[in-house]
Amino acid sequence: MAPLDYRAPSALAPGTRVLVPLGARRAMGVVLCAGEARDDLRDLVAVLDDEPVLDESLLRLAAWMADYYLAPLGEVLGTVLPGVLRVETTRTAALVGGISPDISPDMPPDLPPAEAAVVALLADGEMALAVVVERLGARGRRALAALAARGIVQMRERLERETAPTRLQRFYEAVPGRDSEARLARRPALRVLYAYLRDHPLRRAPDHELRHSFPSAAAKLRALSEAGLVRMREEEQYRPVLPAVTCAVQAQNSAGLGASSTASNSVTPAALSTLTAPASTGVTAQTATIGGTLTSDGGTALTERGLVYALTSANASPLISGTGVSKVVVTGTAMGAFTSALSNLAPGTAYSFRAFATNGAGTAYSAAASFTTLSGTTIPRLVNLSTRGLVATGDNIMIGGFIVGGSGPKKVIIRGRGPSMASLGVPGTLADPAIRLFNGSTPIEFNDNWQTAANAAEVTASGQGPTFPAEAALLTTVSPNVPYTVHVTGVGDTTGIGIVEVFELDKPETPLLNISTRGPVLTGDNILIGGFIIQGDAAQQVLIVAKGPSLGQSPFNLGGALPDPTLDLYSGSTVIESNDNWGEAHNTAAIGSSGNAPSHALESAILRSLAPGAYTAIVKGKGSFQGIGLVEVYKK
Repeated sequence: MAPLDYRAPSALAPGTRVLVPLGARRAMGVVLCAGEARDDLRDLVAVLDDEPVLDESLLRLAAWMADYYLAPLGEVLGTVLPGVLRVETTRTAALVGGISPDISPDMPPDLPPAEAAVVALLADGEMALAVVVERLGARGRRALAALAARGIVQMRERLERETAPTRLQRFYEAVPGRDSEARLARRPALRVLYAYLRDHPLRRAPDHELRHSFPSAAAKLRALSEAGLVRMREEEQYRPVLPAVTCAVQAQNSAGLGASSTASNSVTPAALSTLTAPASTGVTAQTATIGGTLTSDGGTALTERGLVYALTSANASPLISGTGVSKVVVTGTAMGAFTSALSNLAPGTAYSFRAFATNGAGTAYSAAASFTTLSGTTIPRLVNLSTRGLVATGDNIMIGGFIVGGSGPKKVIIRGRGPSMASLGVPGTLADPAIRLFNGSTPIEFNDNWQTAANAAEVTASGQGPTFPAEAALLTTVSPNVPYTVHVTGVGDTTGIGIVEVFELDKPETPLLNISTRGPVLTGDNILIGGFIIQGDAAQQVLIVAKGPSLGQSPFNLGGALPDPTLDLYSGSTVIESNDNWGEAHNTAAIGSSGNAPSHALESAILRSLAPGAYTAIVKGKGSFQGIGLVEVYKK
């Protein structure tokens, strides 16, 4: 691109940086020379320097390089400028002030799903357009334009200065699990990549190493990540500084080249510190502990280390003296991890933070990380209940039941999924699930494909919308202490492995009391798997029951009931308790007095207090037994 002409407010010296309009955006430029003013010129946006940052000799050098190497002068000047003097602009989007994605007279009630998804993303604050497009694809770009035309979203351009010569490096590491080999048995290409990461001498590998070593590495890593077998971390890596340079001097005259002079000089540039692994622990409604790890002091004594944090909505990439940033100094200069406890935080709020360290070369930062404080409640409760199993036909469909407690209505979302489990390595998934909600024996709601629902935008905004259009979802309000039943079927009498899920969306004081799911219990992947999540600041007692024989007795009289079920309770991939016959449990008396003990001696039960987290209950047939079984999870 040839140099462009702009109108300046006053005479500017060559080598001064300025901000100029360039099409629909703004860009940084360098003044080359002054000329005559013309009325057809556009005005500069801003002057960035009081004094020129490039002197006449550097400008001449840049012009010679551009001519000699046939390169654009602008690119050469960008290379000549140090990184800390480069300025870029970032286009961002934000909801227009006063508009809320939840309740607002300016918010249309029937936004298309893509526009509703953009509104949900922007609910927490301003976001770069590139991030919106990365998360939602081309539909996000079109939805942004439509929302801007409606006056719901406004576009902005943010000026950013590069504060340190850094870059983000992606690292991948294997998530250990004893079932990983079985899950990847039929996918040899993924198994090889997983084994490479698992056995890597550094326990992780950068993305450029994987791209070089494995064909189609990006697609394979995405599949492993979706299966929960690989996790990705981004760390801020500092570009290497120049090594020590020794300059030797030789002289030449008419007699020839002389020996090298004994005079030499060694220059070692100062280096910034290096920090990694920003992490948060012990997050409650108003407190959290944040920290980072100092892996290198740059060869220079530290003068200070600590942490900076801010509301994510105000500053998602906090730096010292940045907008809304709080600074916490941590005593000491030792290498390794350091932490600081934060208090008086706002409940239900997202915060971003970085670790920092300062030495003679300047201040270095870790990558930015974030955490969200718990909402105002600390009530231990079940926030998600789910069951996975085979969905067949007739009596062998999947039937889930649930009850909410309290004294008022509660909003929940119920999902029937199948296709999305295929990416997790589950074979034979249900291709097109449908769900029907019953109050007692009365059908009250039905959904086949969730995006066809009248409130699909609300489903999207909840953050719990299924990932496949063919999956089903109902976002509805249910009454307390009323038994609800969900029938999961395959459209067109298709069969396969499916999952039914119930999520709470509001009123944590109105708890989900239990879920019970009936379905075929066969072998291999065709078993019943119940999942639940406990949230809060304290442990929650739960009762998990696996039934079979009693289903064949009055009042159910179900044919083909599972003769003898077994029950295993998992935390992650670890079995924390098992039971075959509930009468043989160590706490049989407590189970018997719980009010929900099994009625048959061959049925299974586990009564246990569990810390907040995710848990899985697996129901199988003892030995080679198969049949229709039932798994139940009760809040006690």
